[in-house]
Order: sequence, then structure tokens, then C-alpha cells
Amino acid sequence: MKVFLIDIQKNYSSGIMTVVFLMNYRVGRYVFLSRYKKTLLFPVYMMCKFNSRILSFLFGCYLPFSTQLGCSVTFLHGLHGVFISSRAKIGDGCTILHHVTIGSNVGSKKKTEFLSPNIGENVFIGVGAKVIGGVSVGEFSMLGAGSVLCKSVPAYSRVYPPIPEIK
Repeated sequence: MKVFLIDIQKNYSSGIMTVVFLMNYRVGRYVFLSRYKKTLLFPVYMMCKFNSRILSFLFGCYLPFSTQLGCSVTFLHGLHGVFISSRAKIGDGCTILHHVTIGSNVGSKKKTEFLSPNIGENVFIGVGAKVIGGVSVGEFSMLGAGSVLCKSVPAYSRVYPPIPEIK
């Protein structure tokens, strides 16, 4: 119950639909992890899954129930264009802006196992940032707008795209 109230408090300024999406995610995740998913809670799970599909279509986002989303994660500009991989882990207190991709290495030419990002606590992820593969982002790091991260970074790091030269 505390997580619901924190989600409402942190994301209310982003719009009521973002709050509805996050409430649907929290209930769906609870049922997804429940051992009664196949019996008593199956109708609730199917309703959450249906709501998730409709809201994903409206927002253009993807947030599956298997994603580990920490407490008090803030989506400042709503969930517009946000894609989070199914096995990604996002720590408590993160701030994520719009058009962010936190994706896995599926489709890479390497024949390795399925790897997804692990984002630490209190990380700021700017507009259009991409975090791809089995990387870990240390706590209190900042990923600037438009940055692409394919390697792990330690805590208190700043990642930003290079500034092109003007000739």
C-alpha cells in the first residue's frame, strides 16, 4: 500500500494516466509473482494484462510485469515512448524522462545469454537516453539527453553524448 501512495505522490504531476498505468503495473506484478496466479487471481491477471496492452498502445510505451521497478520511481514527463526490457532492474528513487530505452541485448550478434540492464538507486535518465545490454549503472549517476550506454559505469558518474564539432 505504501508503494501505491508513493507512486501517486511522485507521478501525479505527470498526469493521471501515468498513475493509472503504474497502479496497473503494481497490481499486475503482484499477481505475476503470486503463487495463486493460475487459480484464484487469474481473472485479475488477465484484466491487468489487457489494461497494460491498451495503455501501452495509447502511450507508446512498454513496461512488462517481469520488470523489477523500485519504489518511488518518477516518470517526470509521463510514460510516453518509454521502453523497459522484461528483465531489467531499476532501483529506488530513479527519475526517468520520456523516450527512454532500457533494453536487452536480444538480437545482438554475440551468442551470449539474455542480458538486461541493472540501474542503481537515485539515477537520473535524460530524454532519449538508451541503456542497452547487460550493463549496470551505479547509484546517483546521471545519463544525459540522447546518451547511449553500452558499458557499465560506476556510482556518481555522468554520461553524456559527445558534442559535434562545428566547422
